[in-house]
Amino acid sequence: MAPSLSFFQGINVDPAGTITFTGSAGPGAVVELLLQMDAVLVLANTAHPLDPRPEFTGTAVDITAWHAPKDLAALETGSLAGPLAPEHLQALRNTEHDLTARNAR
Repeated sequence: MAPSLSFFQGINVDPAGTITFTGSAGPGAVVELLLQMDAVLVLANTAHPLDPRPEFTGTAVDITAWHAPKDLAALETGSLAGPLAPEHLQALRNTEHDLTARNAR
């Protein structure tokens, strides 16, 4: 299993390496993932191990998924995800090259 990732709980690491909890993102926080490859997403809505609150304060999670257009041009023009930075465009091109090299398209 790949390393876990926390989207809605913040931490800070100071120069000495001390990790401190900085709080949660709060109600209405949103994360959008754009995946150009098949992926398995495992979601756990649980307390962060550094959260000092004695009770679990999590809320319901809504997940919406859809198939994005296969047209990379829609991504490059920003019509799907908004304007993308150069590093995002390069990541998309790298993914396309990888898929083509593996005959996955």
